[in-house]
Amino acid sequence: MKKYILLSTLPILIFGVAVYSYLSNKDPLVSVVMPTYNRVALLPQSIESILNQTYTNFEFIIVDDGSTDGSNALLQTYAQSDPRIKILTNTKNRGISYSRNRGTDAAKGKYIAIMDSDDYSEPERLKKSVDYLEKNDDVIALNALYHETGKPDSWQNNWVPPLRFDIIFHLKNYFSNIAVFRTDFVRKHNIRYNESIMSSEDYDFWAQIFMKGGKFRMLNERLVRIRRHKTNSKEYYDTIKKQARTISDRLLRHFGVQNPEKLTNDCERMEEMIKVNNRTKKIDAYTFNLFYSRSCKRYAEPENGLYIKHDDFVDYLKATDEKNIYERFRNQEKYKVLEIKKNVNGDPNIFIIENPSKEIEIYHKQNDGSLTLVYKEEKTFFKKLFD
Repeated sequence: MKKYILLSTLPILIFGVAVYSYLSNKDPLVSVVMPTYNRVALLPQSIESILNQTYTNFEFIIVDDGSTDGSNALLQTYAQSDPRIKILTNTKNRGISYSRNRGTDAAKGKYIAIMDSDDYSEPERLKKSVDYLEKNDDVIALNALYHETGKPDSWQNNWVPPLRFDIIFHLKNYFSNIAVFRTDFVRKHNIRYNESIMSSEDYDFWAQIFMKGGKFRMLNERLVRIRRHKTNSKEYYDTIKKQARTISDRLLRHFGVQNPEKLTNDCERMEEMIKVNNRTKKIDAYTFNLFYSRSCKRYAEPENGLYIKHDDFVDYLKATDEKNIYERFRNQEKYKVLEIKKNVNGDPNIFIIENPSKEIEIYHKQNDGSLTLVYKEEKTFFKKLFD
C-alpha cells in the first residue's frame, strides 16, 4: 500500500520540482525591487500584494538594509516558499539609495518596478504597467495614481487632460516611488541613486532620466496604496525641500533658464520657462499656458455665469445638473464644445470650449455640481510673455 501511494504521488512531486525549476530559471520580464528596514509588521501585506499580482513573470528582489527587528527571518521564510523572491542583505544599515542601487544592479528584468515596504500594490499594477510599456517603446518611466491610507480620494487627478511631466517636473517631484522604468535605459546612461544625499534621492534619479531624454507618462488609475509617515523632525522636512529645490534649479538650467536660484516661487519659474520655450519650442505652448493659467492666474467661475450651447453638453446638463446650471446655457448660440473628457471614475467632468472670440476655455465640474473655469486663453497676456 505504501509503495502504491509513493508511486502515485511521484508524478506530482516531479511536476512540482519542474515548476519550481522553471520559475527559478525563467528570465523575468519585470524585476520588483523593494528595500526595507525594520518594518517587520508591515512586510507581509507588502510582499503578498506583489505575490498576488495577476501578472506573474517577475522576480522579487528584496534588499534588507540591516534590519534588527526580525525582518530578515521573515524574509527568508517567504523566499523559501516562492522561488521568485531573492533576498539581498546589507551587513549594516546603508540607506535607501545604496539599497535601491544594489537591487537595481541585481535585476534581470526588462523593466524595474519600484516598491516601498510599507505600501500595497493593487493586483493589476504590474499587468497594466507592462501592457502600457510594451505598446509604447518611447516611454522610459511610467507612474500611476495611488490611494493614500485614510484618504480614499487622494490623487484623483480629476482636472488635467493629461498631466504633463515635461512641465511640472521642473518645479517639483510629482513622480512618486510607485514607478516602473526600463532597465536598459538607466544602465546605458549609468543612472544611479545618489548615495551622497540624504533626501530627494528619487527626484534626483528621475531628473537624471529626464535630462537624458527619457519620456515620462502616468496611468490614470490608482494602482498602489501608500502610507504617509510624519514622524521626522521639522529640520528633516526642511532638508527635503532644500534638496528638492537644488534639483529643480538643475532641471531649469538644463531647460535654459538662467539663474533659477534667484526666482522666488513657481510662478516666476514658469514665466521664465515660457520665455525660454518661445525660443526653443521644447514644450507645446497650449499645454504650458493651460498649466500656468490654472496654477498662477487662479481662474474661477466668472461673475456673469457661463454661456455655452452644445447638444451633447446641454443633454448632459439636463440629466445631471443639480444647481440649475442648465438655465445659464440654454439660450446662447455661439459657444462650441470641442471635447468632453472623463475622470478616473468614467464621469464627464472636463469641458473644452471655444468661445465667440475663438479662444479656448476649459471648465471643470466640481464634486458639488458647480462648474469652475480653470483655463481661459488670454491672447494679449500670452503674447506679452511670448514676445
